[in-house]
Amino acid sequence: MEEQPDANQHVEALLRTVEKFQPGVRQRFAARSQLDPAFAEASLAYAARLLSRPTLDVRTRLLVMTGQYTMSRRHDRLRETVVAAIGQSLDVRQVVEVILQCSIYGGESIVDDALEIFRDEVGWDQQRAHPPTSIHAR
Repeated sequence: MEEQPDANQHVEALLRTVEKFQPGVRQRFAARSQLDPAFAEASLAYAARLLSRPTLDVRTRLLVMTGQYTMSRRHDRLRETVVAAIGQSLDVRQVVEVILQCSIYGGESIVDDALEIFRDEVGWDQQRAHPPTSIHAR
């Protein structure tokens, strides 16, 4: 039995919502759908609802996610979040500041990998004293 066009449009709308914050969501959704389509869609709908709550704007939400993924050492998700922050034209000085602030709570070693991820994604030359103010999507 084929999926209804309305169902496909609904899933696409959910993917667009989540993709703003998690650029790798389409690959994860496809992989999960192969194992359990109902769970994959329920999980996607849950994420889309949380990420579209109006209390936090996109900038604030991405900065919070940066801190969460830095502290939990979820490097793949941190990389996605940095990419999303670039895509949303955030001031990357704020992104790196959130990463640096994590050293206060988690120790300096917790930010080492996070800073490397940040450098990789923004193309920050380590010879420069400060990160650029903004980076636009590549």
